[in-house]
Amino acid sequence: MNKSQKKAIILGAGPSGLACALELIKSNSNIQPIIIEKLPCVGGLSRTVYWDNLGVDIGGHRLYTKDPYIEQIWRDFLPLQNAPSIDDIYAKRDLTYPKEGKDPNVEDDVMLIRQRFSSIIYNSKMFEYPLKFELSLFKKLGLKTTLLAGFSYLKSLLVKREEKSLEDFMINRFGKVLYEIFFKSYTKKVWGVEPSVLSSEWGRERIRQLNLLKTVLNAIFSKLNIFKLGLKKETSLIDSFYYPKFGCSQLWEAIAKYIINNGGKIIFEAEFKDFEIEKDKIYSVKYFKNNKEETLQGNYFISSIPIKDLIKGIDAPYDIKQNAHYLLNSKAHRPIGIIF
Repeated sequence: MNKSQKKAIILGAGPSGLACALELIKSNSNIQPIIIEKLPCVGGLSRTVYWDNLGVDIGGHRLYTKDPYIEQIWRDFLPLQNAPSIDDIYAKRDLTYPKEGKDPNVEDDVMLIRQRFSSIIYNSKMFEYPLKFELSLFKKLGLKTTLLAGFSYLKSLLVKREEKSLEDFMINRFGKVLYEIFFKSYTKKVWGVEPSVLSSEWGRERIRQLNLLKTVLNAIFSKLNIFKLGLKKETSLIDSFYYPKFGCSQLWEAIAKYIINNGGKIIFEAEFKDFEIEKDKIYSVKYFKNNKEETLQGNYFISSIPIKDLIKGIDAPYDIKQNAHYLLNSKAHRPIGIIF
């Protein structure tokens, strides 16, 4: 590193932190990215954990984007499969493969094309999601529940709630009955709190414009194979996605290797403590490693760790600390990128 090179200290080696470091290196900005990561591995909540030779993704996570720039980054690190894998042949999957790429039966550094299959269990019955507009759906729900769900949905079309919470957002798009059946308990299990206390912005970010009508239209048109007539398909209704051959961590590890080989640095098993500030300006970050406090100076400071962990480690007002403590106990946290 030359003396004139500046440093960007990045908290967290999840997808966001790695992407930030990658962009700094690719832009030839003369800024060295240094990532501080609490775990001994990269990937954050999108990592793969191993027991012996068995790898399991936390989540798991689908790789899907509408942004061609992001997709090209993925494919640069892990080219798409250009031939059917063993399980594709066994499952008789009807997939289209690009001419350029790698054979997953020969190469390991490859991105697989996977077909989506999601299910929701309700009343001891399994429902495919997105919901399929078929007789089996109504048989599983039962005539009474189907009618109640239908009237509830019609009511949501005519009478809109003020969208103060995620609960309001979902009821406006699915009706109260389907919300109670499929979304309320699921959301609480994932985020640790009731949807009624989560902001409606969560729905706008994660569900976007998806509603029951679009779900039904998607099911009908996909069944009739007439999507080409122009119905725009929503992100939440995708039929296929990308997936690294050995789990999500394979992609993050490839990106981390590139960062390190091109002058970046990742400090593992280092837990963020706080910042050192002088004249309202951050000039260094403190962290614990091997039970010892370390200090690292930098020119830029970027956080991709959960905001509750960031606030817990800085000299914030009491009420903000209390909110962070609530988020910590409720498990309702979400990584967020903040640049200082």
